Amino acid sequence: MPLNLLDADARIDVTDSDLVNVIDPDPSVVYVVRQILPSMRLQLQRRKPNPQTRQMEPDEDATLDAMVDYAVVEWRGILLRGEPAPCVKDTKALLDRGRKIAIIAIACSNRQRSDSREESFREPASVV
Repeated sequence: MPLNLLDADARIDVTDSDLVNVIDPDPSVVYVVRQILPSMRLQLQRRKPNPQTRQMEPDEDATLDAMVDYAVVEWRGILLRGEPAPCVKDTKALLDRGRKIAIIAIACSNRQRSDSREESFREPASVV
């Protein structure tokens, strides 16, 4: 299958069962994920001050939340107190850490698409 390079305009439907290392995945839950380009990944990094050294250091939790907020543009099958949860920053932050990491792994990776094989693999030109 051909490999598609990262594309900030691409949207990928990912089911909960597609996520790696997620406990008790639900195949009816779907996340619509936007791919994250390396330049955007840098913009999404968050830092916090270290009170002992007074230096700025990476804030892993805030970075993870910022990346999930950027990457997840829509979802289906997510509930909050028995009602459909809005796909907004505050509710995205309530996803467990394992799901967040798995979603970010997909958002930051190149994807293969079986339906684009013809676009990538053409017949070689005849040589005279």
